[in-house]
Amino acid sequence: MRRLDEAKGWLVALFQDGVVEASEVLCLAESQGFAKRTVERAAKELGVVKRKVGGPGEDRQCWVWSLAAFEGDVAVSGPEPVEILSGLRLEDGSTWGESATELQWSDALAVLARDPQVRRFWIGRTRGYSKTTDTAGFTIAAALGGLIPPGEKGFCVAADRDQAALVSEAVEGFVRRTPELHGVVVVERNAIKFPTVGVTVEVMSSDAPSAWGRRGWWWTVDEISSWSDTPNSHDFYDAVSTSWPKVPGCRVVVISTAGSPSHFSRKLYETAADSPEWRLSDDHGVAPWIDPATIEGERARLSDGTFGRLWENRWTQAEDHLVTEANLRRCVTLGDWPIEPGRGRRYVLGVDLATKFDSSAVCVAHDERRDGERRVVVDDMEVFTPRRGWDVSLAEVERRVEQLAGRYRPAVVSFDPANASLMVENLRARGLRVEEFKFTAASNDKMTNLLHTMLRDGLIDLPDDEALLDELLSVRVVETRQGGLKVDTVPGKHDDQVDALGICAVTLMERPAHRGGSGVSAAGHNLLY
Repeated sequence: MRRLDEAKGWLVALFQDGVVEASEVLCLAESQGFAKRTVERAAKELGVVKRKVGGPGEDRQCWVWSLAAFEGDVAVSGPEPVEILSGLRLEDGSTWGESATELQWSDALAVLARDPQVRRFWIGRTRGYSKTTDTAGFTIAAALGGLIPPGEKGFCVAADRDQAALVSEAVEGFVRRTPELHGVVVVERNAIKFPTVGVTVEVMSSDAPSAWGRRGWWWTVDEISSWSDTPNSHDFYDAVSTSWPKVPGCRVVVISTAGSPSHFSRKLYETAADSPEWRLSDDHGVAPWIDPATIEGERARLSDGTFGRLWENRWTQAEDHLVTEANLRRCVTLGDWPIEPGRGRRYVLGVDLATKFDSSAVCVAHDERRDGERRVVVDDMEVFTPRRGWDVSLAEVERRVEQLAGRYRPAVVSFDPANASLMVENLRARGLRVEEFKFTAASNDKMTNLLHTMLRDGLIDLPDDEALLDELLSVRVVETRQGGLKVDTVPGKHDDQVDALGICAVTLMERPAHRGGSGVSAAGHNLLY
């Protein structure tokens, strides 16, 4: 670290208790090995206020130094931070102060107080309760209200690049809608700058290469319970959290919805709940502007665990798994497997393609109506696993798809063409019916919800295949940036068979129920088509 930076840090720490006589500053600086010139330059860059106290001839007349933000308990000039927040314009044209709930006001008054009781804050709220918006507003108010000293830095840390972008977009929205901020707040790609006070707030994501060496007076940690629970994220959090004590006056605001009790963020939550150095604001109510009918729709759509975490802000064990073991066992109904092709059935071949690191899978399935309900029956599943140093052979996958489509007829082949547009052309040229299934946020959400519901209700007939069942049990359901759901893997596991099955389920269930003639189901039941 440069000597100038060391001098700035030393001055900031020195002024934590307020005003210090200039002679004492220079005397202490000399004892610390700082040259007078270095201290003067550091004071200038920090915006140190220098003023004379005492009248002419008084014994105590002298020059004193202090930071602008800590001239006593009140800023030297400018409005209070909470006043700045209150005046920020929201999307509907109202100000933050006009629209904020009692809960939001309580959190803001605590976080933005000039002389706070604590400097560590955990704010737990349900989904849609203005967490990212308030993070952006707090940051603007802290910078312009003097809670971050001139020349110093702050940091906004988010789960990933997409979530970090949402923080920047929220700040940019306030700037666009609030005329008083024009030219006062500048939003760049990875930073929010406040040129009138010389403050920069860096926007970082937990998937960034490193956070070691950062020092800041202001930290917001957005949605920490949704960070990836991986060694890299743990290291990133360690780097961030161990930097907080470096600046004794820094404020830390963690704002998040609850997660799984097994997630590493739970330990920080428990610290916030037990430590007198933290203020815990943990609310479980739904934001008043969200329609109750929407919440009831979410309750019906989501698993109990996911609903509890998102809409009740409760730490619930990973019912974010796609299916419970008990429900999955109810679906294991097939004896002889693979199943021989049957008359009057319509088949779908769902193909999940990957060439490196993951396997490719081809699922064959058809739908049946039994006891008044439509269900999906898995006829076959084939997996192509890459060998060490070798990619999966797409030519081999293509040949096998053609063979299976010839065996299970009539069949539709459905897969995402992103990895194999040529395969689509080849199969169509050979007379196969091929439909594209693109993995988008909307299709992922539809597939994940359909699989969860059908597996929960025992509407998918599965073989007692260890690899397939293990994969269905191990995958997790995660929330996307767009607010939908998708299937995600855990370290060391795969999701290719799950995706192939999901493609089959969506393709089959989006079609009208098939009516042909009579027959026997794959599980041995008499059917009427």
